[in-house]
Amino acid sequence: MKTKLLLLTILITIVSIHNIKAQKLKKFKSTIVKKIGPKEINVPYLHMTSYLEYVDGSNEDAVVEGLKNYYVYIWIPAATTEIGVRMKSPVGKTKIKNAIASADYQNNSGSKDPIDQFISLQRSDIKNPEAIDENSIQNANWTEMYPNAMDTNITDDDDTTEESRFISKTDDPLNVLSRGLYRISFQTYNHEGVKGTFLGQIGFPIKLPGVVISRNIEDLKRELLLK
Repeated sequence: MKTKLLLLTILITIVSIHNIKAQKLKKFKSTIVKKIGPKEINVPYLHMTSYLEYVDGSNEDAVVEGLKNYYVYIWIPAATTEIGVRMKSPVGKTKIKNAIASADYQNNSGSKDPIDQFISLQRSDIKNPEAIDENSIQNANWTEMYPNAMDTNITDDDDTTEESRFISKTDDPLNVLSRGLYRISFQTYNHEGVKGTFLGQIGFPIKLPGVVISRNIEDLKRELLLK
């Protein structure tokens, strides 16, 4: 009897450890390196926003060259050295504090379907928050900024996490991270559309008061008015 109880206890412990591991997301680290004793480590992003979304092929923001795109808009009030973007799908049991969760996600959070995706960062020519509205977004010039990526396509047992770091290049006007309106594009590879949950995280190496991140323009403007 004691042997059976011991085996049961060990089994429960193993399962618990596995569940804890499945729920834990590694720290999202920047390209900034800090030396601690003999070791050099990449410093985690200090300013982080997390967004939980569910897509099903009917709530995309745009279709570009036959592929569905889902946008997250970012207002950056001042220049920054880099932006980190991470996407995990499916969300599963991952626990994230203070995440912004869409209504679609809340209604479908149990989905286990993964999403194949590609992350890109686009900068608009909008430099004034008062100029932001649906019409200006549609007519803005959007420039794709190419990522300096680390740790991309990290595959775990049942999900994929993709990470990209976009580094500001002060000597290149097309790739400098200055004040203005940006958007992250999560693009799916499936022409027929996809369905599933994803966790999007956007990080900055320092605290940036006034940063606003939103999935839609209406909420973005509302938040900007509160700043």
